[in-house]
Amino acid sequence: MDLFLWLDILPDASNTWTDYLLLFLGILLIGLGGGLYVSGGVGAGPRDGFMLSISERTGLSVAKARIMVEGIVLAIGFLLGGPVFWATFIYTLILSPIFQFSLKFFTRLRSKLEGGY
Repeated sequence: MDLFLWLDILPDASNTWTDYLLLFLGILLIGLGGGLYVSGGVGAGPRDGFMLSISERTGLSVAKARIMVEGIVLAIGFLLGGPVFWATFIYTLILSPIFQFSLKFFTRLRSKLEGGY
């Protein structure tokens, strides 16, 4: 991110409908990408691994466990003085169900593809 700020090629946010569209498109892509790499079995990152462990041990859905983990990270960031805006909450609440959907979808797709060989 610092590289792109240094290059000064990112447009300034102007709170237009395109900014909101890009925000939701970014959240969608992050959710789909996260579900894809976790379902691929290439290893989950620390937050995703923690979220999956919580989901598995407590019986919570992946979406609820992810909201919990993202909420904890959000609170820690806020307590450390990081910026927290409304989009941070939107990210936390919308990303989780998208991640759960894509994880289930890509896990089923992987099973079908592996079963066909």
